[in-house]
This record gives sequence, C-alpha cells and structure tokens, in this order.
Amino acid sequence: MKFIDIFSKRMAEELKSKGHKPFKIRANLKTPHYDVYVFRNTDKLKRDMTRITKVI
Repeated sequence: MKFIDIFSKRMAEELKSKGHKPFKIRANLKTPHYDVYVFRNTDKLKRDMTRITKVI
C-alpha cells in the first residue's frame, strides 16, 4: 500500500473534514516543531486534494 505525506496542517484538516483519516502523524525531520500527516494513497484522496488546492 502506498502513502502520501502531507506537510500542510491546513490541507490535512481539510482532508479530515472530508472523511479521510490519517494513517499516522509523525514529526517532520527537517523542522521538528511541525508534523507530517501520512494518508493512504487512494483515488478519492487524490480527487479531494485536487479540489482543495483549486479552492485555496
């Protein structure tokens, strides 16, 4: 199974509001005070990401 790392908290919150659940949340290695949200790579996730980025 493939995964997508989301570095933007805003994007992760939008995806969560659309019903996606993060597989896990881990610390960002380059900037430890930020988190990386890991989601399963699905077609619905890709569609929702496209819609969100067009709105923002």
